Amino acid sequence: YLDSSQYNLQKMQALYDNGTPSQAIEFFEVHFKAKLNSFDPKDNALKLLYAQSLRSVGRPQEAMDILSSILASKSNYFEAYLNLGHICLQMSSFDDAITFYKRALGEKPKSIDAMFGLGMVYQKLDLFKQSLYWLRSVVRLTSDSTIEAALVNSLNKNDNIQESIKIAE
Repeated sequence: YLDSSQYNLQKMQALYDNGTPSQAIEFFEVHFKAKLNSFDPKDNALKLLYAQSLRSVGRPQEAMDILSSILASKSNYFEAYLNLGHICLQMSSFDDAITFYKRALGEKPKSIDAMFGLGMVYQKLDLFKQSLYWLRSVVRLTSDSTIEAALVNSLNKNDNIQESIKIAE
């Protein structure tokens, strides 16, 4: 037996997972947008999925507003911080991205997604030592070829070849 909140979350998740975030957004807006500000904090998972859907269809500012409202009701929420980091990285707001990824790591210290995000931010800022640090941390925790490619890219951009080799070892 599912209560209505669980059912709605599963319905939205299915739409999102099937590659139709725009349908997930439509489902949310038809059923919940009018009462968005009166949501029970236990429904934050539904709001989070709405924000992720908004982000994936190119509506980052709306997603940021929803994520901020989640944090207003629950100050320590890993997924909200992580998604805010992703949005800020996407919008080239690198200082904010660093802040949100570090807050996400404060909630979940071994988050591969947050570490990878930090690696990407530092790479965009041409801060290759920091980028290498975070990307190597991810490589230690997983064997993802995307992450290894990002690590190689940072190594290739590092001016000091000997240092790059030493870091890579």
